[in-house]
Amino acid sequence: MSTTASEGFNPISQPHSDMRLQRLTLLLPAPQGDPGIPVQASDGIEPTTARQAIPWQLGLLRCLGIDQSVTAFSLPVGTALAFEPNRIDSAEHPVLRADPVCMVPNRDRAVLIPTESLALQDAEVSALADDLNRFLAEDGLTLHVAHPHRWYLIGEGLCSMHQLPPEQLAFTDVGVDTDDQEEPPPSSELVAARRRLRGLVSEIEMFLYTHPVNEARRERSQPAVSGLYLWGATHSQSHGVEPVVNASASEHAAIAGVVGDDPWVRSAASVAQVPVIAATGFDGLRESLAAIDDATTGVVVVAQEERTHWLASDAERAANAREQFAIAWIQAAQAALRSGELQEIHYHFDDGSHSLETAPNGGVWSRLIKRLLPR
Repeated sequence: MSTTASEGFNPISQPHSDMRLQRLTLLLPAPQGDPGIPVQASDGIEPTTARQAIPWQLGLLRCLGIDQSVTAFSLPVGTALAFEPNRIDSAEHPVLRADPVCMVPNRDRAVLIPTESLALQDAEVSALADDLNRFLAEDGLTLHVAHPHRWYLIGEGLCSMHQLPPEQLAFTDVGVDTDDQEEPPPSSELVAARRRLRGLVSEIEMFLYTHPVNEARRERSQPAVSGLYLWGATHSQSHGVEPVVNASASEHAAIAGVVGDDPWVRSAASVAQVPVIAATGFDGLRESLAAIDDATTGVVVVAQEERTHWLASDAERAANAREQFAIAWIQAAQAALRSGELQEIHYHFDDGSHSLETAPNGGVWSRLIKRLLPR
């Protein structure tokens, strides 16, 4: 994305006071069993396969009508770098996400333990990043830790990696090579470039195996950082460098703003030229949007707290976050639906399943909400 935090549209602003909310779109974590909501066909939610996963980052782009050619395997991850609290000027070099993970062997595959579950201390992050940067310097690459959970690899020679975000694969068996499943098939040059990068990943794994941080973690029976998970599309090969804002292709042709607290949210909002709205619930959102006769406006809400706690393997806090979100957003929005203040609620999950509620008819979420709220 070419717009940066320091120029052009300011995404951290108040929405226009003459807008009325008509549609509410909720980007929600996929039901995860425990904690989570068991999804049944009778619940009215349309399930999809894992290959049709819609990470919330992609769901947000689609809701805002930004470059419909981006897929879950080609997210332009470098575009969020300018909106990170600890940002760095990548000087237009290719950028990939390079998140630390623990891959637990499971026969011919491995189970991915995400960054959040590693609970790395600041001193561990600094030691790993410093030593890895010295290791990567001979390849002309730089590892930048923008956040303990968000690491970036920057430098020439990087190429887009056909891989899902690690949060989509957390605690599941992960395959090794997805090039043969890519459509259209990658060029021979891209396949060769990815093979070189995977070779580098193997070298990093060997380097990390005996690292003092990992040896100390194993002594404490903590999961070691076994490698860096490379994912995303680089600047030079991303569809999102010069994003196409296509309102006609968007689910909501008019968007008043986005509710969420993440560099990706701010980046996407900047490109779509809509504000990031600070609201902790539907009532707060209502106060930010004044009613007018022309009810053509939608708002997209990214539910992040439950997802973060779940990735950190904290089931209790994830369940509490889910309950609080249900009270503050879903229950309040359904009340607005019953009163006629709101016309539609769209529910989108990370696994690609979705549902639309247009009337207070005791349907999908009227049943599911009972599982989320206190008795």
